[in-house]
Amino acid sequence: MPVLIGRTAELQGLRKGGIEFPMELSLSTWTAKGRTYFTGIIRDISDRKEAERALAERTEELESLIQTVAHDLKSPVVSIAGLVRVLKKSLSEIPSELKRDEILDQLITTSSNMENFLKELLDGLRPDPVEPSREPVCLKETAEQVVNLYRSRTEGRGLELKIQCESTIPPVLADKHRIAQVLDNLVGNAVKHMGDRPDPTIAIELCDNPDAVLVRVSDNGIGIPPQYQKRVFERFFRIKRSNHDAGSGLGLSIVKRIIEGHGGKIWVESEEGKGTTFCFTVPKGNRPAASLHEH
Repeated sequence: MPVLIGRTAELQGLRKGGIEFPMELSLSTWTAKGRTYFTGIIRDISDRKEAERALAERTEELESLIQTVAHDLKSPVVSIAGLVRVLKKSLSEIPSELKRDEILDQLITTSSNMENFLKELLDGLRPDPVEPSREPVCLKETAEQVVNLYRSRTEGRGLELKIQCESTIPPVLADKHRIAQVLDNLVGNAVKHMGDRPDPTIAIELCDNPDAVLVRVSDNGIGIPPQYQKRVFERFFRIKRSNHDAGSGLGLSIVKRIIEGHGGKIWVESEEGKGTTFCFTVPKGNRPAASLHEH
C-alpha cells in the first residue's frame, strides 16, 4: 500500500483573463515498488474565504453592537440612579415641590430616552420580515402630528417648525405608523444636530410628482461632513461629535428600510455648516409591499 505524506498551503491562483483567486494546494508523496511519486491537488476556496470574510464582518458588527449597547445604556442608568439619590435627599432635607418636579421631569426624560433606544435597537435587529399595512394616508396630517409633537417638546427654544404642502398632494397607500416613525426620526435628528443657530428652522416640504410624493425634511443646522454622507444609512454608523448624543446608529438604517419597504427611495443632501435635507419618496397607488426588514 502506498504511504501518503500530506502538506497543504493557501496560495493565490490566476484564472484565464488574469483574475486572481484563493486556492488551496495539497502536496503528497507516496511510494510504490521502490519508486517515489508526487501528487498535487488544487482546490478553489473562494466560497470558503467569502464565508470567512462574512463571518468576520458579522463578528465585528456584533462586537460593535455590544459596545454600543453597553455605552448607551450605562449613561441613562447612571443618570437615573443619581437622580433617585438626589430625589431621596431632597424629599428628606429640602421639601421643595419645584425641586422635586424638576428631578421627576429629568427622570421621565432619561427613562424615555432609554426606552426609545431599546425600541430602536430591537426594531433594527429583529430578523423577521414585517410587511407594511396599507391604508390611505394623508401625509400632510401625519407631518402636522409630528411637528405639533416637537413644538411641545421644544417650546421656549426659539425653534421654527413649518410645513409646506402643494395643494395637489393626494393620499398615499402606506403604513401610517411607519411613515410617522420616519418623519419623527428625521425631525428628531434635525433638532439634535441644530447646533447654536440664532434662527433654528426645520421645514417639511411635500411635493407632488407624477408617480410619487416627494418629502423633504430640511434644517439649517450643522450639516453632515461630505465623507460621511454616503454612510449615514448604514447600521450602527455614528458620526462622532463632541457636544451631542450620537444615538444608537440604527435610526436612519430603519428609516431607509421603511421607505424602501414602501417601494420608495431616500437620500441626503447636506453642506457642512449650512444644514441638511433628507429626501424620500412614497409611491402613489397600490404597489406590492416589500419587506420592511432585511434578512
